[in-house]
Amino acid sequence: MKSIFKREFSFWVLLLSQFLFLIYFGDKIPTEFPTHWDFNGNPDSYSNKYTFPILNTIIYLVLLFIPKLDPRKESYSLFSDSYLKIRFFLTFAFTLIFYGICLRYFGISISEPKMIFIFVLFIFTIIGNYMRNFRPNYFVGIRTPWTLENETVWKKTHELGGKLFFYNGIIGIILCFLLDEKNLPYIVITLILTASVIPVIYSYVYYQKIKNNSP
Repeated sequence: MKSIFKREFSFWVLLLSQFLFLIYFGDKIPTEFPTHWDFNGNPDSYSNKYTFPILNTIIYLVLLFIPKLDPRKESYSLFSDSYLKIRFFLTFAFTLIFYGICLRYFGISISEPKMIFIFVLFIFTIIGNYMRNFRPNYFVGIRTPWTLENETVWKKTHELGGKLFFYNGIIGIILCFLLDEKNLPYIVITLILTASVIPVIYSYVYYQKIKNNSP
């Protein structure tokens, strides 16, 4: 129990801070909280101000308990450190997005869509950095019929996917500072799709190569 408390304490601080922030500054944060923006950077969809912290908490709990539900749960022990860091950076990034959106209510003007793109790409970069450490499982990583069938295909696919996630994330973050908001959605979507689709295709091609070369 003590080890769990020590491991998860930083997560609990981040999550709880959002709820305490809303309670303490409740009079400054309106009930309707922006959750989506148009291509001009203007909010066009709203939710209750507690939605974001609640969603962040749900994501934390899902990722915390996924290893216990996975039929290949023993694999997580082989990349537990990487998985812990990814969980933390996800919680950290979503918490920063929440506080970044709140800045508008304290007279601080920032580009909220651009900020969200930067943090999403930051998450992409972090995942890419640790992806090569992933071991075969049913919930985390590039899970195709071919990576789950063959451990070598899994390893090679995640080596490629890790590089694409990492470098596409870095490129995207740099472009966020160089381009205007109107062009960013297309660029970010292209970078994410490229990093996501190519490893899937590669896993099939590499699996077929191994299959055809096997005696």
